[in-house]
Amino acid sequence: MILREIHYHLLSGSQGGCLRFFSSTGTQAGQVARAVSWLRENFARPFHIEELARQTNMAPSTFHRHFRQVTGMSPLQFQKRLRLYEAERLMLVEGKDASSAAIEVGYESVSQFNREYKRQFGAPPRRDVEQKTRGIQ
Repeated sequence: MILREIHYHLLSGSQGGCLRFFSSTGTQAGQVARAVSWLRENFARPFHIEELARQTNMAPSTFHRHFRQVTGMSPLQFQKRLRLYEAERLMLVEGKDASSAAIEVGYESVSQFNREYKRQFGAPPRRDVEQKTRGIQ
């Protein structure tokens, strides 16, 4: 009974439409949700759009279009964002340096990681982590 009540409140709440959209099995949104899950589990490894499109039974161009509709970004942008947030977590929580975090999340070039990190967070990794750790204390 409690689970049914929770489900009811989730589905009838402000984000209910989004939840219903993602949970629709057999729809393009459901297929994109599976691709998002795959990306979350495998963000550190390289992939090809064709590979993800094949997993969702869509043509690459159709998959790319639906992925962008659902997430607001391309699959590669989504992967980049996952990598950057995981690298940020590794530096903040586990105390790793930027180079180690970059390699661990799948970047082959530390300088590319630094550029993308600064673009995402507004400061180079070291300065950003220092500012955030000072803000926590």
